[in-house]
Amino acid sequence: DMLCNRLDPLQDYYTFGLKHMRFMLPNFVVISWLDPQFVDSYFVGPEILVDNGRIKEALLLARQGVDNNPRSGLRITSEAQYYLTKTKDLPEAVRLADRAMQPDTIWRWDDEKWQGYAFMRGIYEKAGMTAKVNACTAVMHAIDVNPKATSPGKTYAPTRGGQPPAGVTVPSG
Repeated sequence: DMLCNRLDPLQDYYTFGLKHMRFMLPNFVVISWLDPQFVDSYFVGPEILVDNGRIKEALLLARQGVDNNPRSGLRITSEAQYYLTKTKDLPEAVRLADRAMQPDTIWRWDDEKWQGYAFMRGIYEKAGMTAKVNACTAVMHAIDVNPKATSPGKTYAPTRGGQPPAGVTVPSG
C-alpha cells in the first residue's frame, strides 16, 4: 500500500494521458512482486504500456494480474477490455467477460462492480449477445437503486434515475 500511495498523487495527471508516466512502471512492477494480490498494481501499468504502443507487454501484465488474482472482477474485466479494444479479439473478450460473470467473482465495492458490468455489457453488445447485455444491465440497475454500497471516499451517482430499461428484469435481494 505504501508504494502505491506514493504513486497516487502522480496518477492525478491522468487528464494529460499516461504516455508520459513511464517513470511509474518500475514502481508497479515492484509492488506486484511484493504483493501479487494487490490488484491495483496491475491496473495503471498496462494503461501506461498501451499509451506507449506496447500492447503485447500490456496484455502480459494484465494477464499476470488475472493469474495472480483469478477471482478479481476488476482484473478480469480490465483484461477483457484490452482484448476487445486493443487486439480486436472478441472471442477472448467474451470468454473473459463470461468468467467475470461467475458468482465467485470478487468485487471490492459496488461502483467497481458497476463499471465491470458496464465493460462486460459493451463486450456482449459487440458480440450480439442480447440476453447477456440484459443481464449486465439488470445488475447495474440493481446497484443504481441501492447507492449506499459504494467504495470508500467516492461519491455515487445513479445513472438511470432508479428505473430499469424496458424489457430488463431486475434480480431481487
